[in-house]
Amino acid sequence: LSIWVKSPQPFDHVVLLHRTRAGLDAGNRGYELTLEHGRLTGTLAHFYPGNAIRTTCKEPLASGEWMHLAMTYDGSGKAAGIGLFVNGVRQETEIIRDNLYKDIAYRLEWGDFDTQKVADAEMAEAVQFQVGGRYLDTSFAGGLADELKVFDRELSEPEICELAQKT
Repeated sequence: LSIWVKSPQPFDHVVLLHRTRAGLDAGNRGYELTLEHGRLTGTLAHFYPGNAIRTTCKEPLASGEWMHLAMTYDGSGKAAGIGLFVNGVRQETEIIRDNLYKDIAYRLEWGDFDTQKVADAEMAEAVQFQVGGRYLDTSFAGGLADELKVFDRELSEPEICELAQKT
């Protein structure tokens, strides 16, 4: 994931982006990029908190300025496989959860519904990709986001630097 953001203030908790059915505290699969006490946090979960990985930057982010944020994942199932970057620089992180042993995807064979056939009235239950908030969660009020990019592979550090325009 790669995104430019400008946070108007330090947030205790705010969802920058997610792809889940609801909040991870509801146990849903997916991934999210959040700010927790001003620190960038990346999470991948099959069922949070028991089957998930989560890591957070040791240092809080500045507010009031544009920053390039990125999260990479190497597919290892380990929290150490999550890379968090600020302005093209890999950040020192702390591991919060380190127990992912199932897929983070939604699948029909697991009893999940076909998101393409969900009626409008059921959209709150649909798997959503959302920037700047989540249903019944804290929004990124007053924040700005630009140039979101989602990749289907792990980016290298030079690629992250290029996205952050630090070549």
